[in-house]
Amino acid sequence: MMPILIAAAGLAEAGMFFYVLISLGVLCFAFAIAACGIWWRSFFLSITSLVILLLYTLMFQPWMCFSPFDEEDLADPDVYTKLSLFYAVGISWVGCCLASLYACARANPPLAVDELPGQHQEMD
Repeated sequence: MMPILIAAAGLAEAGMFFYVLISLGVLCFAFAIAACGIWWRSFFLSITSLVILLLYTLMFQPWMCFSPFDEEDLADPDVYTKLSLFYAVGISWVGCCLASLYACARANPPLAVDELPGQHQEMD
């Protein structure tokens, strides 16, 4: 007797789902770090957000979400239904990049070693 699989997605559908899920998760995390960097004017958080976005950009190539699809890709109904999700990933990526760059521009520069609080200089 064969087991019955109800609503089992194929590998392509599962791959597209996990691409969107991982992408939006990383982008939400990077945006939260950038927002904290804006709020606290933290140079470290701003640079951390930029590094996360750089690694995400190199691994997932989100600019491809804006490229036009081929005729054979649009013939697949799964790609056609996920098209709005791909655009949402691309627009979220652009928004996170802008927020992270704004956080870097608004951040206070790191203090030099001579300017750290609590250090007293000896007078001659």
